Amino acid sequence: YLGYNYWISDINAALGTSQLKKINKFIKTRNFIAKTYDRHLKNLPIHLPKIKKNNVSSFHLYVIKLKKLNSKYYDKIFKNLIRNNIDVNLHYLPVHLHPFFQNKGFKKGDFPLSEKHAQSAISLPIYYGLKKNQQIKIIKKLKKIIK
Repeated sequence: YLGYNYWISDINAALGTSQLKKINKFIKTRNFIAKTYDRHLKNLPIHLPKIKKNNVSSFHLYVIKLKKLNSKYYDKIFKNLIRNNIDVNLHYLPVHLHPFFQNKGFKKGDFPLSEKHAQSAISLPIYYGLKKNQQIKIIKKLKKIIK
């Protein structure tokens, strides 16, 4: 059966509790990073994350979505960023495409919106310790690759 044990250890609970004391600083920094991405990437053929007015995001992730839906185009951009030591990721691979669920009879095409997301979404680095020069490198490389 698919499943995991999500019990948290005492040491991880203590670490989490100590991190909560810094949460406002973390969120403020991540929002600053997100606004920098927004300013510099707004003219590219991508969809940027949208946060509703009067809401605040923790920006756990900063996911851009390519407007051009083409797997070769996606792979070119994704792999080029990785080759340039930019730690991008896909959040998340559609669950029905995992081997466990394919063995249960699920197949490509069963959930087209999930698959469309996976073919267009790229999570850019966004974390508390991301330095301005690192972010500028990411932005420049992305602008060079996406035209």
